Amino acid sequence: MTRPGALLISHAAGVTPAAQTRREQALLEGAALGELHLHVSTLGGTVLGLGAFHQQPRPAPTMTAEATWRRRGGGCAVACGTGFVVLTLGLPHRAALVAGEAAALRPEQVMNRCVRGPLEWLRHGGLDPIYPGLDTITVARRVLARLGFAETEQGPTVFQAILAWDGSFADTPALLDRLDPDGRVPMRLVARSETTSLAELGRERGRPVDVASVARGLAAAYAAAFPAAIGAIDEIDPAVTALLETPEGVAGVEESPPPELPAAPVVEHGLLGQVAAAARVEAGRVAAFTLTGDFLAPEWAVRELGARIEGGAATADAARTAADAVLDGSRGYLLGLAPDALRRLLGRALTEAA
Repeated sequence: MTRPGALLISHAAGVTPAAQTRREQALLEGAALGELHLHVSTLGGTVLGLGAFHQQPRPAPTMTAEATWRRRGGGCAVACGTGFVVLTLGLPHRAALVAGEAAALRPEQVMNRCVRGPLEWLRHGGLDPIYPGLDTITVARRVLARLGFAETEQGPTVFQAILAWDGSFADTPALLDRLDPDGRVPMRLVARSETTSLAELGRERGRPVDVASVARGLAAAYAAAFPAAIGAIDEIDPAVTALLETPEGVAGVEESPPPELPAAPVVEHGLLGQVAAAARVEAGRVAAFTLTGDFLAPEWAVRELGARIEGGAATADAARTAADAVLDGSRGYLLGLAPDALRRLLGRALTEAA
């Protein structure tokens, strides 16, 4: 049995989306060196969190006080600025909390394990949270947090939880209306009665977010939940954290949105929301293809899927062959849409464009 390692912790308040993106890149780079690292942050102002596979909105030119943040993981769009806390956990591989090799966990098990730290922290605070599966933490059947994760081709992984402190995920549709007037990003309607926050639950009412305290509490919860993996907690000097969040700290980390949709998309409604595919066909061959929407997948797998489809025949069989070659359910996968539904979606996108 390997000796438990240290969980590094860091924190930052009121950061910009760009700084948050740089922090996540730093976590992945540290994870590639074997680090376990928990970062707790808040984003300043009004922010819409996009999933990794959403089309880029075309915001109204007058919107200068609101921003978008493209998350590493996929999933639905969420409000996540002032009033929310962002927990980001960097891992050497997706199973690092429970085993020595990534293959010890199937992709659909990753969030079930990683969410145990936040659940333990919330229970320690007197709440009764539930992880019902998919991408949420709920209390009394009301959404308190949105979850996601992203895994690189080499294995380093980030798990993320966006926790409502005194904000509401029910604000997301109105924010999408303003920042995405063309409706390019799927909207997942959530009634205010279906969401909650720590303030509403009475735990943090009237208290500003102390990111350092939250980070320490969450780190202790992770150490309690995974003693075989975490033997110590090592807090990083805030000055080092600030350095890593400057533009010079980590270079070349801007996340690119998916390619523009080449045609009107076909749509399937999955467990996390809407998934869309579109193709442009020329002389019976696929000239361009894009898959977008509310799902979780390794970015490289989505890119490779598109590369295998483009240039091939515009047939359902060709789409199925490409999906089977890339999405084996272990290294390559797509969560949020059942395999049969995904293959049907890909086939329709090609044949309807032909």
